[in-house]
Amino acid sequence: MNKYLKIVVFALVGFAMSSCADEDLSPIITFDQAGKGAYVKEVETTNDIYDLNEPTTTAYSYSVEFIDLENGALVNNYSINVEYEDNNPDNGDNSVPVTQYLSFGKGDFGTSVNGKVGITVSIPLADVTNALGLNLDDVKALDVFRFTSSITLDDGQVFTAANSSSAINGSAFGGKFNFNAFVTCPLTDDRFVGTYTLDYVGTAPTLFGGKPYGDLPMTVEVAAVSGSQTRRTFSGMTLLGDLGIGNGPMTQTFDLLCTATLGLDADGGLRCVDNIFISQGSSPVGAFNFDDDTEFTLNLELDVTNDCGAGAVPFTVKLTKQ
Repeated sequence: MNKYLKIVVFALVGFAMSSCADEDLSPIITFDQAGKGAYVKEVETTNDIYDLNEPTTTAYSYSVEFIDLENGALVNNYSINVEYEDNNPDNGDNSVPVTQYLSFGKGDFGTSVNGKVGITVSIPLADVTNALGLNLDDVKALDVFRFTSSITLDDGQVFTAANSSSAINGSAFGGKFNFNAFVTCPLTDDRFVGTYTLDYVGTAPTLFGGKPYGDLPMTVEVAAVSGSQTRRTFSGMTLLGDLGIGNGPMTQTFDLLCTATLGLDADGGLRCVDNIFISQGSSPVGAFNFDDDTEFTLNLELDVTNDCGAGAVPFTVKLTKQ
């Protein structure tokens, strides 16, 4: 093992050892301690996709509340921009760059179920395509509408995902500044769930001597993600598990989009500088048969280019129903 690899492995071991500390002794960050003026928090998302089978009526629908030092009363404006990403080559590239879309003021706000100032928003596919100068026929499976929002306070301060911390934008605070709506085919919760065998396709790559998910094959339970019509998850793998450095099991979340699988960021519990993730990265989408849940593949990437300096490691796994 060369000197560089030894340094990296020792860094990973050091992280694994530090992660075993008593969590009860660690500080618990609160919104006040985070020092943020305001942010958008998800209350409920009732529909998170655009249903390709119902293009004229389908809508992305959600409720949010505004978090500030006065339960949202300091928020003066809530604005939403949208970008259309055409990912289906069947009809050329109709992508549209970021465009101002919706703006809400105090008169549009109500009270959330938690007693804070908030709003319920419905974004019909027909409306957003019209706003972007598109026709409904332009929209195909795998296309995605990327929404970015901001809130402006009474004193003129503006808050977005860009000037909010990773804690605010992550699951810890339930932040919902930015969100995506895929054009796809909804799945019922009883499909593509259950006991599957997880294994690498071909020879498993290695990084520092460890495989991305550790040793496979293994048995995993694939489960539907509550509130989503496309999302599934499985867990139990160990990032670079062959190294035996003590990090715990990880969870992989992914979307099933009509014919393609798309992996989402999965935190492996290790770091050199920042946390090391497994995600879709630059890998092509995986494949599945919408009408047959017996097997499907995920094309993923262990990307540590900006962390451990080792570049991206692509790999493919297959899940076969038992």
